[in-house]
Amino acid sequence: MSGCRMVVLVTAVLAAAVVLAVGFAGATIPEKINYQGRLTDTGTGLPLPGAHSAVFKIYDDPDVGMGTMLWSESYATVTADSNGVFAVILGSVNPIAISFDGPTYLQVEIDGETLAPRREMVSAPYAFTARNAESLNGLPAGDYATTDALSTAGTINDPGNPVDWTQLKNVPAGFADGDDAEGGSGDSHSLDAADGDPVDVVYVDNIGNVGIGTTTPDEKLHLSGDLRLDSGGDIAFGDDNTRVYHSTDDLILTSEDDLVLRPDDDVYIGIDGGSDWAHFDGANKRLGVGLLNPTNEFHVHIDGGYPCYMEVTNGSTGTTDDDGLIVGINGSGAGYIYNQEAGQPLNLGTDDTRRIYISAGGDVAIGNNSSPAQKLDVDGNVKADTLFLGDGSTDGYLEIHDSAASDQIVYAGPDGSYGGEVWTYDEAGNRAVGIEADHHGTGGFFHVRRSTSANGFYVDGNYSNTNEPAVGITGSSRSVYFDMSSSGNSSVQFPADAVGASEILDEPGVASAIYNGPYIYLTTSLSSLLSRTIVNPGADYCLVIATAEVRVLHTNGTTSSAVFGVSTVINSLGDNQDVLLQISTNAPTGTYSFPVTVHGVFEAWQGSDTFYLLAQEYSGAFSVYDAQLTVVYLPTAYGTVEPPTPSEALATEEQTGERPPLTESEMAAEQAASEAFNAARVEREMAEMRARLEAVEQALQEQQ
Repeated sequence: MSGCRMVVLVTAVLAAAVVLAVGFAGATIPEKINYQGRLTDTGTGLPLPGAHSAVFKIYDDPDVGMGTMLWSESYATVTADSNGVFAVILGSVNPIAISFDGPTYLQVEIDGETLAPRREMVSAPYAFTARNAESLNGLPAGDYATTDALSTAGTINDPGNPVDWTQLKNVPAGFADGDDAEGGSGDSHSLDAADGDPVDVVYVDNIGNVGIGTTTPDEKLHLSGDLRLDSGGDIAFGDDNTRVYHSTDDLILTSEDDLVLRPDDDVYIGIDGGSDWAHFDGANKRLGVGLLNPTNEFHVHIDGGYPCYMEVTNGSTGTTDDDGLIVGINGSGAGYIYNQEAGQPLNLGTDDTRRIYISAGGDVAIGNNSSPAQKLDVDGNVKADTLFLGDGSTDGYLEIHDSAASDQIVYAGPDGSYGGEVWTYDEAGNRAVGIEADHHGTGGFFHVRRSTSANGFYVDGNYSNTNEPAVGITGSSRSVYFDMSSSGNSSVQFPADAVGASEILDEPGVASAIYNGPYIYLTTSLSSLLSRTIVNPGADYCLVIATAEVRVLHTNGTTSSAVFGVSTVINSLGDNQDVLLQISTNAPTGTYSFPVTVHGVFEAWQGSDTFYLLAQEYSGAFSVYDAQLTVVYLPTAYGTVEPPTPSEALATEEQTGERPPLTESEMAAEQAASEAFNAARVEREMAEMRARLEAVEQALQEQQ
């Protein structure tokens, strides 16, 4: 029973006690009583459905604990429906063999709880006739005729000779003709008031509809006027599980399955048409509390400048206005979401996952985290247009931590009275790289530590307040300085013997060749038009560019075509170097001139590399003049370089024309000249660098 008190409302006890008391020796009257009751909670008035144990006892005294028990019967289970209604046949287990010749009282126990008071067992109204049957109204039974004695031929109920109304005595005048025509008694299909006015209080029409207060009933039962049910009276629909009843001052609607309200328009709950209404707008499917015209699916409103909150509580929180969760606005219109429970957090989430957690102390965690370590603890990335730390009266700091380190790995904050500073730290918590304001005045200072106490690299934007920058690279025994506050060679200071041959040779260089002599006539074999050798200081890249003016003697009806390209070999062009120049067969006969430019980026090897401008005539008559070949050495690549790949070598054939191709001796001479030029350049640059180094060493000695 869950600790709840129960009330048994007796709905029907068949008063068979008098019948049982007749005591005929051969009587077939069952020694049973039909008993129904209803179980409700005394605190809430709600039904108590389900299975219950029950004990029924009959005493000769009305007070619990007093008198003599005349009969008892126990039930392990009686089942109450959803309205708390149950029914048993008393005497089904133990027949009720009681004379009922005195007052008797029924005591009911449900689930071990004795319900008080005991209920007096009384007679049903018509059971009083049984008392008269004991004496047959003072006459012996033989003085009464049986049904057969009244219905056989020649008797008063002879079907062939029924008794005429006029032959009966004491028949009311209104019924003498077989039709109730007397006022106040009604007729065969209606009942009038006792005094005859009004008439037709209860009326049955031709199709069986019953009207109360109306002679034109529209339903099986049509009531025109008020309906009153006294205490214990229910309206049942189909069975006892779907009904309307009242308990104390409450109206209760119960349903065995769904309870459906299906109005043609709207639903209102309230005292009047004012702001205390709850209104369901059926047309727009909206529910309003405190207003008649909700503007959204759920709209709560309060008139005047008062707070308006929705509150959610449960058994753990309590039910006062300081408990649970509230959502709403204050009197000024400011919105609030508060968890009012002391020591309890507030969670916000999406997709059934917590996204924001606000602790009871006000710390906020963003992400699936319920233990924020700071006022804002973000589990994930943060993106913001502007981030403000601190204000005019409070310093702002930024610390970044790593799960593998106990201390911060990045720090940003004030640098005393000089401005701000930013530091990164190593895994042991030592400063590694720093950016700060210049302590000598305006500007900034950047330094990279090589140990816990010494800088390895620094940049001073305002060196010694000279408004000039300085850069230093300091080792344990050697240093390099760039001082823009000094002039000449002293602005750059290197350690002794710091610059060697490998450093000074690694720089860009160029070589070129030109031809402006007689026409060179192309043949059907690949021909070398120009070549140039460059001596590279390292294994890097060479950019080769060649241009020439090409003349074509073209004949209409034939195709004129030739290819041009640059290459590292004399008898082969790369796959992307055979640039085709072609004149259509439909072109008129005549002489055509075209500028042709080809180029390529080639991998260079330390030492000599020779490059060629090559051409080959496929058809027609081609000649070349004003040619130039340029080779540029590039020591550094700033992107991906895809050098041309030479194709399968072509057979070299004898060159023809006014100027034959370069001979091997001519190319060897050109290569020797290039190498000699490069050697002279290297010697000249080395001499210049040695002079600058001697000047720097002298300046360092003077400073020391």
